[in-house]
Amino acid sequence: MHDQWIHALRSWHPEMSGEKEELSYLAGQIKAWRRTLFISTNTPLRLGFRLEEPAEDDPSEEWYVRYLLNAVDDPSLFIEVADAWNPDKHTKSIIAKYQINLQEYLLTSLGHVSGLHSVLGESLKKPRPGGVSLDTRGAYMFVNEVA
Repeated sequence: MHDQWIHALRSWHPEMSGEKEELSYLAGQIKAWRRTLFISTNTPLRLGFRLEEPAEDDPSEEWYVRYLLNAVDDPSLFIEVADAWNPDKHTKSIIAKYQINLQEYLLTSLGHVSGLHSVLGESLKKPRPGGVSLDTRGAYMFVNEVA
């Protein structure tokens, strides 16, 4: 069914044949795929990352990748994802302005980037990730996780 769909996308005669159940199943898969794209491209916030280096005077500290939300209409506005999972009054008022399902957006966006590096993917196995620490050997451990 997927091969037929790909062929139809490139054809001058985009017709498909098959059982109603198969076609309905494919339509559902396409709808789910499009929903994740819609969520990630039509929101007023973007997911961002900030790589924070350890202090020079403490070699035991690790690099840290902090997850951030950045407002499309105000590029200077950054909200730490850790704060967005469990927002205080001030953060709630900022987020309310954008009228989005924040948790759905965060999970969708973090899911999209999880394939970029195993560290990012592994951080999603923890509830409400706010970032990930990297040690000098390339290993990782999770910090800044919201309870």
